[in-house]
Amino acid sequence: MILITVTLVASITINAYFLTQYAYLNIAKSDAEVKVDMIATLTDAQANISKELERIGESLVYASEQFATVGIVGNQADKILSALAANSSFIINAATEDLNNTIVAVQPTTWRYIIGRNVGEQTHLNPNPVGEITPVMTPVVPVQSDMMGNILTAPLFNLDKELIGYISVIFDPSTLIQFSVEQAIGDKSYELVAMQLDGLMVYDSDPIQQWRNMFTDPSYSTYTSLLDLGHKIVETPSGYGTYSFNLVGSSEVAQKECYWTTISAYGEEWRLALNHAQT
Repeated sequence: MILITVTLVASITINAYFLTQYAYLNIAKSDAEVKVDMIATLTDAQANISKELERIGESLVYASEQFATVGIVGNQADKILSALAANSSFIINAATEDLNNTIVAVQPTTWRYIIGRNVGEQTHLNPNPVGEITPVMTPVVPVQSDMMGNILTAPLFNLDKELIGYISVIFDPSTLIQFSVEQAIGDKSYELVAMQLDGLMVYDSDPIQQWRNMFTDPSYSTYTSLLDLGHKIVETPSGYGTYSFNLVGSSEVAQKECYWTTISAYGEEWRLALNHAQT
């Protein structure tokens, strides 16, 4: 009887050990699967965003080439700008500026009130007529009091390869990223943030955080692990890290893991970070 009891206790102990190990291995396997899926999802989101940015840039270059024969203002110029603005649902407006950096034409027509405004010197553009036209993108700027956007600009040349002005589009990065990210994430419980290198979040799955600057907004000052990871993200093009922050739409603080990568487009960089609450 004693032998049977000892054997039974040993059996229960061994079974408990294996159950514990099985549960641990299942958790480890599940955790590994989540990490693999996060990387795949982030890669898809990166590709989708890059594709949309490339589409806008290529449309801008194509339009710029058409201005060589029509000039930067007039009916034909308006038709080119209208087609350019309609080519992407993320474009807010398309405009031409003269050599004094003054807006002389814009589409859609609802934006004509900005004609005559000076946009400032285009020092970031390459005015060399030899070679391919390369657009340049600005960081996010306030377009109106309730609207933010990036400006993508290219030089305009006539048939004699003389610089005659500039063409630009303003697009909404937050809606572009949201559209691209939703395609990649679907119904998965991931969060995504797109951040400029200065800490400004141009997109966040949590709308409350969008357009805030991680490094200057005092509401983040107590989240030291988030700030530490944020600086690491800025300094490193891609990587993995963990931090503590609120769950989306909640005051509950959770431990989160994060994979990030980089979107490079027309002279600007965004860090794209995919986050997941750890269980």
